[in-house]
Amino acid sequence: MSDEIEFLMHQHQQQTEFQRKQRQVRDRENVVLERQTTTKHTTIPNMTDAMKQVRSVSPDYPEEYKDFIRRTSGRPV
Repeated sequence: MSDEIEFLMHQHQQQTEFQRKQRQVRDRENVVLERQTTTKHTTIPNMTDAMKQVRSVSPDYPEEYKDFIRRTSGRPV
């Protein structure tokens, strides 16, 4: 009878140890996965000054390009 109890206790210990190791592996994998899939947010740059600069500069296109735009789009250049 004592041998059966010892065997059952040994089996239970092995099962508990196996489950503990599985949990550790799963936890490590989850940490790695979380680190890889976490979005790193950055601040959005203020483009107001850049937009003002773009709008203030009037582009001077070559005549060939202006003619091409007039013929293909009908848009005045």
